[in-house]
Amino acid sequence: LRSASWQGHAGGLLFLYSTGLSRIRGSPQDCERRGGFCSHGSCPPGIGRVGICSEQDFCCRT
Repeated sequence: LRSASWQGHAGGLLFLYSTGLSRIRGSPQDCERRGGFCSHGSCPPGIGRVGICSEQDFCCRT
């Protein structure tokens, strides 16, 4: 079980590195300072991702 969950986590990290989001990881406060807002799971249609607020929340901005 542990190796399976590690594989999933590693895949998520690879996705973050490939999208460039890992280097701009921050907190909800960082997101708000950049003029964004946190959204659970994904950003609304037409809104771009500019970072990460938490493991499940993206920082979104128009």
